[in-house]
Amino acid sequence: MVTARDTEHVGGDGWARILHRLWGEHREMSQTAGARHAVVFDWAGTLVDEGSAAPIEALAAVFSQEGIVVSETDLRSPMGRLKRDHIRDVLAMPDIQAQWMAARDRPPSLSDVDRLNDSLEAIMPDIAVTRAKPLPKVLDALEELRRHGYKLGSTTGYTRRTLDALRIAAAALGVEVDAAAASDEVAQGRPHPWMIYKAMEQLGVYPPSRVIKVGDTPMDIQEARNAGCWAVGVVFGGNELGLSCDAIHALPPVERRVRVDQARRRLWDAGADAVLDDMGQLPAWLRTIGDRRHGR
Repeated sequence: MVTARDTEHVGGDGWARILHRLWGEHREMSQTAGARHAVVFDWAGTLVDEGSAAPIEALAAVFSQEGIVVSETDLRSPMGRLKRDHIRDVLAMPDIQAQWMAARDRPPSLSDVDRLNDSLEAIMPDIAVTRAKPLPKVLDALEELRRHGYKLGSTTGYTRRTLDALRIAAAALGVEVDAAAASDEVAQGRPHPWMIYKAMEQLGVYPPSRVIKVGDTPMDIQEARNAGCWAVGVVFGGNELGLSCDAIHALPPVERRVRVDQARRRLWDAGADAVLDDMGQLPAWLRTIGDRRHGR
């Protein structure tokens, strides 16, 4: 049975998009009888690493070595992309370009992007593993999804070297997925859909309408939309808030509400089908979609 609480995380034209997707899935059923469903997660800020802190710490260190000061807001803006693309996006920002010109009397070049990326890759795995602790409610959500037959995959802005180190550390704390695609294993990272397709191939799940992508950044949502998957955003512990759950709850109520609303809006504007507070709400949302699929 679908309750009002089940549907409170679908806003705007969300139900119109959902009904359109359900109809598309209905038309594909005859071609994929017996096929399973999959949930594909982001890592930092979604499964582990409250506030998506590891990439910020590493990026800030790399730019600091160059004498460049980048605000946390600017560092977070391209979050979710392949880290080399992330660096290039930051270097393209007017303030950063101005700092670079003042220090070097020339704009940043592609060789600078490569050099900064090499510096980042040297430190990123060690920093990522220190942030491998699962977000609140993640372990229970993963267990429930497995119990209901979902295959679990993942995509990430991390390269394979960092992803492998993080997966080992996260698995020791109970976070495991069935498939994981890294951003340097495909022709283009987010917002392109190739990592999702790679994860789908590894999981043996298709068509895209049977795949739910869950992430904490607009890049995650755009990746899902470009792949033709369901797109679900999570707020607490994610990049758009940029704080741990405890830090968010410690804010004055008015400030907390404003920051949460702004984070939600960025995920909705990216094209999310649903925006959830945390992973604990995901199983119930999936049941809601299942009920509507079967006419209950």
